[in-house]
This record gives sequence, C-alpha cells and structure tokens, in this order.
Amino acid sequence: MCDEESRLPRSPGGIAHGARLGGDGSRPGMIFYNDEETENGGFVFEGRSDSSGHHAGAQLSLDQYDQDQVLTLVYDDERGKRTTGLNVFDRPDVAMVPWFAARDSISRLPDGPAKVEARQQLFGQLGGKPMTAPRVFVGRDSLGNARIEFLDPRGRVTQQFIPSGDTLRPPK
Repeated sequence: MCDEESRLPRSPGGIAHGARLGGDGSRPGMIFYNDEETENGGFVFEGRSDSSGHHAGAQLSLDQYDQDQVLTLVYDDERGKRTTGLNVFDRPDVAMVPWFAARDSISRLPDGPAKVEARQQLFGQLGGKPMTAPRVFVGRDSLGNARIEFLDPRGRVTQQFIPSGDTLRPPK
C-alpha cells in the first residue's frame, strides 16, 4: 500500500471549454469530454479500508450540457451501509462554471445591500429552480429496501412504490 504523498494523480481535475478548473482529481476513473473539451460525465471508482472499516463505490454519470450530472448509476458502501440505484436529476439551463464563480465572488463581498442585491440577481438566473433537483431514485437504500421514489423540486418524496409480494405498490 502506498502513502497519500506518493500517489499519482487519479484523474484530471475539472475542465470546461478547454480550461482547467483546478488541480488533479483524487479518484480513480475515467472522465468523459464533449467536442468543446468540457467534462460531461464519467466513471469513478473508490475502494479503501482503514481502522474504522471500508468505503467502496462506483458511479457512472452523464452530465447536462454546461451543467453537472443529470443521470447516475451509483453504488456506495460506507462500512456495510450500502446504496445502489439509478438517479435522475433536473438542472437549470444556466452554465454551471460561471454561475459558481459568480456565487463565490459574491460571497467574498462585505455584508450589506450590494451583496444582497448581487445574490438576488444571481439566484434570479435560476428562475426559482434549485441548482440540483432530484427527480427519481430507483434502487436499494442503505437498509436494503427496494423502492421507487418520485421527488418534487426540493427533493421531497411525492410518490413511492415499495415491494409487496412480487410487485411494487404504493404504500397504503
């Protein structure tokens, strides 16, 4: 086993329109890029153990244009607490990289009316939508329960189907 200092970069950091957004990535995997040299998904894999147990995971993600992931297949295991499934997310039609850069710039402003106004203008670009809106999860939760959930824009369950015998049915 090698120590953290001697590890080679696992994957490139973020890249948008050919420009690097930071340092190297920390996870093993493969990043997908579109014709404009912008990340638009990938495979990531993790697996390690320490004195508290193990962590393992894998994810295939597909990104919306100029945004983040909108479809994922995921496996996550944190010391035996596992989740596996398919996730569908909604994203606003706002380019993510400049939006986050503007948000970070505004957060550095001193508190006051100018900061409040700048935040209102920035969040106004989202049209009242969150940056990430979970819509569907189909899979197995950490307790091992199979389920299908439909979520509202805030991530609250609006409809759920759970196993009942051989079929999935809404709870009574």
